Amino acid sequence: MKLASSIQFNHAPSETAKTFLLYPLSVGQTNCGPSYALERNDAKLYGYQLSLVLSGAGRLEANSRTWPLQPGQFIYLDLHKGYKICTSPNQGLELLWIHFDGVPASHYFELVEAGDMAVFEVSADRLHKIRQSLMELVSLLNYRPPSMEVRSSLIMTQVLSEIVLDKMEGAGPWGTERSVSVCAEIFASLRYIEERYNEPLRLDEVAEIAGMSTYHFARLFKKSTGFTVMEYVMKFRLTQAKKLLSTTRLPISDVAESTGFQDQSYFTKLFKRYEKITPRRYRDAHADQTDDS
Repeated sequence: MKLASSIQFNHAPSETAKTFLLYPLSVGQTNCGPSYALERNDAKLYGYQLSLVLSGAGRLEANSRTWPLQPGQFIYLDLHKGYKICTSPNQGLELLWIHFDGVPASHYFELVEAGDMAVFEVSADRLHKIRQSLMELVSLLNYRPPSMEVRSSLIMTQVLSEIVLDKMEGAGPWGTERSVSVCAEIFASLRYIEERYNEPLRLDEVAEIAGMSTYHFARLFKKSTGFTVMEYVMKFRLTQAKKLLSTTRLPISDVAESTGFQDQSYFTKLFKRYEKITPRRYRDAHADQTDDS
C-alpha cells in the first residue's frame, strides 16, 4: 500500500547549531494506508525521531518488542537501531514527526527511554501542548525565518522537557503498562552521571547525591531505569563515544579518555562486546557523518 499523503521539510544544520543546540533534520506529517509496513534497518542513520500518532491503528516493532499503536501515543526511536511500523488491515496511521539530533539529544533519549519504552502516552494537557509545538516546528521549517535554528531548538527543548516531566510526575501511562516513575532523587542522580560521565564514578558517590543508602539507591535505580548504576554509566559513556566516533576525527585513544575510559584496550573490548563491532570499524561505517573541516 502506498502512502496516501506525506509532507516533509528537511534542514541541514549549521556548524553553530551542531556545537550546542538541538536541531531538526526533517519534520513532517505522514498518512500511511491500511496494510502498510515501513521498515528501517540502516546502521548509517543517526539521530532520533519523535512521532505522535494522530489517528489510525497499527504496531511498532523495536528493541525486540512489539507495541500496539493508537491515537495520542508517542513513538521515540534511536534511528541507529532498526524498527518496523505496520498499519492495521482496516485502517492506516497518521503520524506527526520530527527527526532531530544535537549535543543534548542523547541525554533526553536516555532519560525518556530509561524504562525501555519506545511507545508512551502523556497527560491530556501536555498532549495538546506538544502537538501544537510539533505543528509549529513544521511551520518553522517550511517558512525558514532567520531565527529558525534557535527557535526550533527552544521548541524541541520544551517538547522533550514536557515528556520528561510527565514521566517524573507519573501523570501518564508509559507503554502498555505503567512503568515506575523516575522520582526526583533518581532524576538528580541521572543528571549527576550525565554531567560527570567522563570522570571516575562510584556507586556510593552517586547514592549520596540521591540522599539514600547505597543498598536502597541501587535497588530503586534498577527499578526505575531498568539498569544497574554501573550499567547505566557504561551505556551512557558508549553513547557519547559513538557520537564522537561518528562526528569527529579524534584518535580512538582520545575518544576513550574523553568518555571516561582510561584504558583504550578496555574501551575497545567493551565497545565490541556491546556494539558487536570495533570502534575503528564503527567509525569507518559512519565516515560520512564526520566533520571534514
